[in-house]
Amino acid sequence: MTIAAIETSYAGCRFRSRLEARWAVFFDALGLTWQYEPQGFELPSGELYLPDFRLPDHDLWVEVKGVEQEFRDNGNRYAEAALHLGGGGLLVLGPMPDLRAGLPQHSVLTVEEHCCGQRVLCLHIAWAQMLAEPAGLREFGFPCTDLMTHRVELPPLRGYGGGKATWTAQQPLPDWPITDKEQAAYLAARSARFEHGESG
Repeated sequence: MTIAAIETSYAGCRFRSRLEARWAVFFDALGLTWQYEPQGFELPSGELYLPDFRLPDHDLWVEVKGVEQEFRDNGNRYAEAALHLGGGGLLVLGPMPDLRAGLPQHSVLTVEEHCCGQRVLCLHIAWAQMLAEPAGLREFGFPCTDLMTHRVELPPLRGYGGGKATWTAQQPLPDWPITDKEQAAYLAARSARFEHGESG
């Protein structure tokens, strides 16, 4: 049985899910400019793709998935999107993290050139404050496809949408200090109410 997402209004936008609206609250609390579904694309495979958000100041596209498996099941689609949309990459956001579970960590798919000019898709880990410093998004990462065969191997992320994310069979990533502003942004998004005409 599939449970339908609840459409939610916030900041003049009608979001397809409450989770998307919560991430918009998060962006606002951090002072980030965001656009909701600003443009759809036809990928070279012929598949249509509509990213959930764009963060224009950071040249990032954003995909919101409440369940990691939903993202992994469409790994090739997101790999193709990351390859052809360009920019700073595709930021993947899961459920709104609970800070009691540890430092929230998020995933970013980027296309990079490695040795011999080979283009590879890489999965990186990002912290909230790195959105203010886009170069920091690439601090931790590893290849997950060679883009030659388009065989994508997105590793399971323990802590998807939570804290203390690790890559399977790899050591935990180091903690990164979280500021009061970032804590407040997560808390604002988690506690936002949208019922009865409330605006987040």
